Amino acid sequence: MRAVPPSVPRLALAAALALAVLLPAAARAQVPPPGARVAAAEAASGLDAPREGSTHRRRHHRRRRPAAPAEAPYVITGPHVQIGWAHTWLPIGGHAGDVNVGTFSGFLATNEVRAGGTFEGGARDYPVASSDILARGQVFVGWQGLHVAPPFVPWVTANLGLGIVVGQRFGSALAWATWSLGAEAGADLYVARGFHLGGAVAFGYYAVGSLGYPSVELRLYFGL
Repeated sequence: MRAVPPSVPRLALAAALALAVLLPAAARAQVPPPGARVAAAEAASGLDAPREGSTHRRRHHRRRRPAAPAEAPYVITGPHVQIGWAHTWLPIGGHAGDVNVGTFSGFLATNEVRAGGTFEGGARDYPVASSDILARGQVFVGWQGLHVAPPFVPWVTANLGLGIVVGQRFGSALAWATWSLGAEAGADLYVARGFHLGGAVAFGYYAVGSLGYPSVELRLYFGL
């Protein structure tokens, strides 16, 4: 048997020591430092890269919400008021007479519901005596189409009215209680937010005292 040269154990020992030193160093080189791991995680989650020299924490990207479209001037609900003029043909006691009244209305509107009240005050021409004085209040409820044909808003309501007619006959003052029941249809034209012009036609049954008559009313108005 040949003897092992004394240099061989020394070489094996040196190689083992070299591996023991190099292997842990290589393993440590493959592991990224903590700061690099944090940066990689933030980049994967969509965070902004830090600005040079900045000590602030990175922030998430914020998506801007799209701006809401501006409302058209006709799109408005809630309480409204209107001032107008109305003309009615109303026969009383067999005599025809033109009725001209001023009107004031207040109502609450939603997209499809229109409800409120109207006050009318004015005079009726009487051919053989002085004009009669009329005062009447009406309540109404019905439908409106806020988004049907902008900037026009069509509407239809059912009306119930109560009032009084005061006149002079043969030198004596007389008064008649009145009531009316009918339907009215019209349309509003919005020219600015809330401000509108409109017109309507009403058909109804108008009772004065113990007599009743069909009536037709034309109304023009503006409002807010």
